[in-house]
Amino acid sequence: MDYLSKINQLQEHGEGYSIDYLPLQCLDERYDDLEVTNFENRLETFSEKIARIARTFMRRYGNRVFLHEGSQDKCLSLCKEGADLIDQTIKSILEKEQTSLNIIFENTKDMLFSLDSFCQLNIYNPDEEQLELLEDLAAEENLYLKRI
Repeated sequence: MDYLSKINQLQEHGEGYSIDYLPLQCLDERYDDLEVTNFENRLETFSEKIARIARTFMRRYGNRVFLHEGSQDKCLSLCKEGADLIDQTIKSILEKEQTSLNIIFENTKDMLFSLDSFCQLNIYNPDEEQLELLEDLAAEENLYLKRI
């Protein structure tokens, strides 16, 4: 199976979660305004938090990284390049339109991190151990893990 098929399969059939600044239900009626404000004013901080979460998973689990820019797809080796490149790539994706980063973690059960310019990290198909780690890391970063 090629990686695009695997990504699509995980997105369509995997259990999905999202990491975001705001909880799924916010008491404030201006939820959308709060999301836009966070995106406009806290993009750099958010990208740093997401990068720390991604790096933790990349150190623990075997992975393949795919970057999609416009009509081009590239397979990257971010783990070998180091933390600075991971941070720069994640920040760049959150700032641009039409760009996405997908990281397939190949374990006994494949898991997908999917990041695009909508300023949230979507996670598909985590096993119990990975979900627990996601909950802990999101809480450490003062972010919310929510089921999608």
